[in-house]
Amino acid sequence: MAKLLMLVFFFVMPFLAIAQKPEINYTGLDSQRHSLAYRLFSDKFDTVIAYTTEGYWQSDNSHYYILAVKGGFYYKGTVNSKRVSTGNWSKPYFKLKKVEPKKARGLIEYLNKSNLWGLSRDSLNNQKQRNPDGTFSELTLQDATNYRFELITPDNYSIIDAYSPEYFLEELPEYIQRAQFIKIRDRFLSAYKEL
Repeated sequence: MAKLLMLVFFFVMPFLAIAQKPEINYTGLDSQRHSLAYRLFSDKFDTVIAYTTEGYWQSDNSHYYILAVKGGFYYKGTVNSKRVSTGNWSKPYFKLKKVEPKKARGLIEYLNKSNLWGLSRDSLNNQKQRNPDGTFSELTLQDATNYRFELITPDNYSIIDAYSPEYFLEELPEYIQRAQFIKIRDRFLSAYKEL
C-alpha cells in the first residue's frame, strides 16, 4: 500500500500542479494603473477610500466598497468587474449613492485617527520568524485572502494591505500592527454597512 501511495504521489502530483492558475503576488507593490478604483474615480472625487479583497479563489472577480467625497457630499457604493478571458475584464459596473454626511465624515475621521494610512506595509506583511539560533525562517500560506485599503486623491495614491492577517498574527504575534489593521478593517466594514 505504501508503494502504491508513493507511485501516485510521484507520478500524479506533477500533473495536478500544472492545472493550477499561475501564482500572483497579491501583496506586491501595486501601481495606479492596476487599481480599478483608481482608474474609475481618481479624477472624479476629492477623496476616495476603496476597500477590496484579493486572493486565488477571487482572482476572476474584482469587487470594491467605495466611500467618496466631492464638494462636501459623501457617497458610498460598490464596483464590480469580472475576468472574461485571459487579461481581459468586463466593463466595470458601479453604483454610488449619497449618504448622510455626519456618519461618513465620522468614518473617515476614524480611519485617519486610527493611523490606518501610517501603518507599514512591510510590517503588516512580514512573514519572517526568528529561530532560537538567531536565523530566520519564512512562513508561507497559499490561497489565503489579502485585505486592501486604497486612499485616492487627485495628488495621492496610497495602499495599505495585509495578507491573511489573522493567521499571521497568531503565528507571529510580535508584529503587532496586524492586530491594529484587523480592528480598523472590522470597524470600517461594520460602519460602512450603517451608512
